[in-house]
Amino acid sequence: GKGGPWTQSQVAEGDISVPYLFEGYDQRRLTLVNHGTEKLAIRVEIDPTGSGDWFGYQAIEVLPGKTFDHAFPESITGKWDRFFALGSGHVSTELTYE
Repeated sequence: GKGGPWTQSQVAEGDISVPYLFEGYDQRRLTLVNHGTEKLAIRVEIDPTGSGDWFGYQAIEVLPGKTFDHAFPESITGKWDRFFALGSGHVSTELTYE
């Protein structure tokens, strides 16, 4: 399936997305699109237990008008993921699970 918490969304520094299901799939990919005119950094966070125990998985900086693609390794497990805006901008976070 495909989906994600932010689609063509305006975010401000410190904004946190709603949690998005992470477990139950063998292949998980993230596509992060910066629709803005300034570089934008987003931190991917994962909750391994489903109890709100979030950890910072990776901070990603995307140049204006560019796309970042990432395949999560199978060794990364968790119940939920979410996104934390490290700056302000216009972004999409699309997750593809198979």
